[in-house]
Amino acid sequence: MSKITQIEHELARAVGPVAMLAVDDAVSAMGVTREMLPAASASAWIDRLAGEIADAEKRAQFVQAAQQVVRAG
Repeated sequence: MSKITQIEHELARAVGPVAMLAVDDAVSAMGVTREMLPAASASAWIDRLAGEIADAEKRAQFVQAAQQVVRAG
C-alpha cells in the first residue's frame, strides 16, 4: 500500500468517503501523482488535506497519523 493510500485512509477516518476526492484534488493541485509524492512535498500535502477537517481534534489526529506514515519510510 502506498503512503498516499495510507494517508487517504487516515483522512477517511475524519471525513469519510470524500477523502478520496480530497486526496485526488490535493495530488493534482501539487502536480504529483498518487504513485509518487516527493518527500519534500509531504508536509505541505498533509497540511492541505488537514484543511478539509473542520474538527480541530480530528484534524490534529490526522496530521499526527499522516506524519507518522511519512516518517515510517
